[in-house]
Amino acid sequence: MPAFIIPNRDQMLLLTQVDLSTVAAEGSVVSLLNELIDSLDTEAIEAGY
Repeated sequence: MPAFIIPNRDQMLLLTQVDLSTVAAEGSVVSLLNELIDSLDTEAIEAGY
């Protein structure tokens, strides 16, 4: 069974490419949360699935 689905933040959306850096500037709360979430160790959670 596959683990979590890794989001593709560079995916095409309504015929246009969405990049997180165009929506949230580097150093903003949104980009900091994105980095924090990406850095979390989810190994213990994944072991339960």
